[in-house]
Amino acid sequence: MNESDILTPEVIIKKVANHEHLEVDQIKSERRFGPLIAAKHKAMFLVKKYTGLSLAEIGRLFNDKDHATVLHACKSVQNQIDIYPDYREEMKEIMSYFTRWPDEFERYEHYNTDLV
Repeated sequence: MNESDILTPEVIIKKVANHEHLEVDQIKSERRFGPLIAAKHKAMFLVKKYTGLSLAEIGRLFNDKDHATVLHACKSVQNQIDIYPDYREEMKEIMSYFTRWPDEFERYEHYNTDLV
């Protein structure tokens, strides 16, 4: 595996930004409005899913958000995946960038144990 094959938080954030027709700087910014918040939540969820970063480390990537904000984002995305088929399909589409098996949807049950 070479360095370009490694899935980094930056790669994930960039793919979410591209999918949502936003700039990476917008996703990492302090700005808050509906579509931007949704994109930030998706990016936080996917960074958590595909990297070994803690909630606190992920928060630092997003303009120093605290771990509770990241936890809320991850739970929010998971809830929408569980409830809304269209949202689930959209997340599968984004996830297909990162895996050859987008149908493998793992529930993230360990949110409550990863608070550091």
